[in-house]
Amino acid sequence: MLSIFQTQKFTLLNLAIILIYACCLLLTNPLSAEGKKIQFSLTNHHGESVTEKDFLGSWLLVFFGYSHCPDICPMNLSIISDTLERLGNKGAKVQPLFITLDPARDTEAKLLPFLSHFHERLLGLTGTQKQIQDVAESFFVRYKLSPEKNRDYYLIDHTAATYLVDDSGQGLAIFHHNTPSEEIASTINSYVASRSSTK
Repeated sequence: MLSIFQTQKFTLLNLAIILIYACCLLLTNPLSAEGKKIQFSLTNHHGESVTEKDFLGSWLLVFFGYSHCPDICPMNLSIISDTLERLGNKGAKVQPLFITLDPARDTEAKLLPFLSHFHERLLGLTGTQKQIQDVAESFFVRYKLSPEKNRDYYLIDHTAATYLVDDSGQGLAIFHHNTPSEEIASTINSYVASRSSTK
């Protein structure tokens, strides 16, 4: 039979587990930006200022992350790269974007070598903390820095999803972490074909 102290300890442990689980859900179950006009003002990894208007006419595949990410980000960027390969010539209509959630470390100069590991057309975007917060909110992306003591090394918990934005700048679909490239490519082809048939 458990003592009162043991029971309280057990209850607190359960509550802690529930809270941790809830936080994980908060970051891994993204909200959809479907139907929402996307807006941002950022700087690409070539040092050029860009806004959503610069991409009108192109379909966007957008992923939020950071270059020091140990696994989730490289995995999803590889999936995006494979998706573009599967699309073939149709992939020319799609612009992949990697928006950093870590502007303190992910400067234009730091993004360039990181992005070289993925598709050649992948464009990295960074900005001020405020600009990153604004664009993250626009996509309903949640993120938070881990409480590390080392200021130069820290992890970021963040929504792991890839967003599809249509050629008019409107959020269209969301692909959860680890969605196969075949499924993403098929979905894009369907949307593009449907849009073309209505014009």
